[in-house]
Amino acid sequence: MNMDRNFTNNQYGKFQKNPKPQMELHDIMKKSFNKDNDDATLISKNAEEVAEIIFKEYDYHRKSKNKNSQIRKFFDELFGIKIRLESSKDPEEEFKNVKPLIYLLASKAAYAKGREKIGENLYEFFKNNFLAISSYKDLKRFILYFEAILGYYKFKNPKES
Repeated sequence: MNMDRNFTNNQYGKFQKNPKPQMELHDIMKKSFNKDNDDATLISKNAEEVAEIIFKEYDYHRKSKNKNSQIRKFFDELFGIKIRLESSKDPEEEFKNVKPLIYLLASKAAYAKGREKIGENLYEFFKNNFLAISSYKDLKRFILYFEAILGYYKFKNPKES
């Protein structure tokens, strides 16, 4: 009889390691930055809900997944792009040049997911929402939303750096 829940008998009678249970993938992670939502809904309701979902994926034992500092790296890079746009003569025109950098953040999220630095829900949030930014106005709006998520997340996870 198999007493260890981490292993089961396969069809050949040999023990194999059970796969890790997957977190439920939440729809809000894919479409939370909906352009139909007003700013108040984004910053109050959606941001808090997203922070809660991200926090549930935090790995207390390894302290590796969804660390505040890991999430902050993405925010800082996006904020740097915003600063670059603000310092240009025509931010809307310059946005065309930096748009690939914003979309590149989706692939950086995939890399972080592959290294188990972020969870599945956070990866989906980054991937889908970075790709939804299609104008300078969207970028400014998303940064406010992302900042609200960081605030709620830090509230839920204050001890971690």
